[in-house]
Amino acid sequence: MSSCRKPIGAMFIAAVPLLFAACSSSDKVQTHQVGDYFLTVSTDPGTLRVGSDAEITVHIEKDDESMENCHPYFRQYMPAHQMATDHTMHSMEALEKGLYRGRGGEFGMGGNWELEFQFNCGDGMKTIVFPYELNWM
Repeated sequence: MSSCRKPIGAMFIAAVPLLFAACSSSDKVQTHQVGDYFLTVSTDPGTLRVGSDAEITVHIEKDDESMENCHPYFRQYMPAHQMATDHTMHSMEALEKGLYRGRGGEFGMGGNWELEFQFNCGDGMKTIVFPYELNWM
């Protein structure tokens, strides 16, 4: 009986790092929907780091078409903490049709962070939130 448990336990222990790698890689590029719009967000660096800022890129699509003439902004904040920069909105520059880039402030501590995007593509303001978890290094 114990001989059956050891291989299963060993397989589980071997699989855990793969599971965590899969979970962390999904945070690097996220896509969410608000109304008819799909926003895909990526960060550079790919893994957000405590003590650093990041370049944020968002791709905005509607009906499988990249949207131009949108006006996106974002803010970064920790829902569980009140910080002076919680309401700072960062503007984003248009790179090409549907693709926008901006730079946020420093991520001051580890924990649960959110990037909240507000954008208007000519049909009213939309808001969508992307969660991120930063680990202390």
